[in-house]
Amino acid sequence: MQKTASKSTAWIIVAVVLNALPWFGGPGWIWSALLLGAAAWIRTGKASQWQIVLWALVVCAHTLDNAYVGLGAIPWLIAAFYALLAVWPLFDFSKIKRGYAPYAVIGAFLCLFSLYWTWGRVPGLSSSTFMGGLDLKMQVDANGNSYLGTDYNPTKYLMPIYYPGWDFSGRALNGSFTASLIALAILGWGLWRNEAKRYNTRLLPVVGSVFLLMWSFVALANIYVGPKLFFVGALGLGFYSLMALRGQQAGKFDAADVTARVKAEVGKRTVPR
Repeated sequence: MQKTASKSTAWIIVAVVLNALPWFGGPGWIWSALLLGAAAWIRTGKASQWQIVLWALVVCAHTLDNAYVGLGAIPWLIAAFYALLAVWPLFDFSKIKRGYAPYAVIGAFLCLFSLYWTWGRVPGLSSSTFMGGLDLKMQVDANGNSYLGTDYNPTKYLMPIYYPGWDFSGRALNGSFTASLIALAILGWGLWRNEAKRYNTRLLPVVGSVFLLMWSFVALANIYVGPKLFFVGALGLGFYSLMALRGQQAGKFDAADVTARVKAEVGKRTVPR
């Protein structure tokens, strides 16, 4: 795990340095400093298991935040790959088909997917300004003689100015990175192998789900699809977290059992009589 995590840190260092250049986007100097500090700590080999898992979640959240077509996104994608590879054995993916876990999987996917959709619009703005010009006028000199001359008129021409509006995604909102991180953390908690640690921390997913629901209210009333998809995903994560808090995460319906019943029923109907 440490060796694979170290590979992830190497690519994060490349990503942070590359994103510091003016023509690339990046996580900002605060997160850059934290990521570089965490990378140095992991490369010493002293990082604990939960610190590496937290590192993987943060790297994946930043990768989603910097998912654009271009050279700057490549180090993030490679770093996320190695980070997930390092923590992969800690998760039990067979849980995806059991109980209420599909609510967490679908809910996290909807939350992360919805942030790339439209969440609002900055309206267009019309304004105008004057441009000066010369006016041809009859002038009178000091001796009383008239002549044709020009005067500068600062308000001669009216020039309209239009600033077009634009749509913005959920990624443009404050808190979008935190929302991504919480959605990934709840999903990771649901797939965690260590049942004892999951039980001792079962209140955290509920708190995270409440934050996601409250955050989605920022733009829920508008006409756009993005916040509505996010709200549905947050509801799914909240429902799963509540069932887990009550000790019922195994669920009333097991997806594997349902699949077996469907296959059995299909088999009965296809048997020749």
